[in-house]
Amino acid sequence: FNGDGDTLVGGLIRGRWKLLLGAKNKLYRISQDVVTSVNYPSHPIIVPEAIFRTCSRKLKNACLFDIYADPAETTSVAEENEDIFNEMLARIDELQETVYSPDRGKKDKRACEAAKGEYGGWWGPFM
Repeated sequence: FNGDGDTLVGGLIRGRWKLLLGAKNKLYRISQDVVTSVNYPSHPIIVPEAIFRTCSRKLKNACLFDIYADPAETTSVAEENEDIFNEMLARIDELQETVYSPDRGKKDKRACEAAKGEYGGWWGPFM
């Protein structure tokens, strides 16, 4: 979610590598849902937005993960894999140029009021 209405390419998976990138206007901060570990095989639990991190365009705060070795995405390996990080970041930039961002109109406070009051917190109605 970019927050300004523009569509954002916020990540890319290539083989074992996953790169996450936050929105500049959100200071590159992202939130991730967490699924409980294999210690709970009968009923894993999803914990929404349990992890907040900065995923920027700089190695120091990059979010490049080896999802084969680290499926929970706990440790960024960007600094050890600078070439992969730069290649994937360049690909995100390419994709961003082709992404469709529809004109969603201007913000209207009445839309939030309707969602909260008339639709129980959901956007609606939909056709």
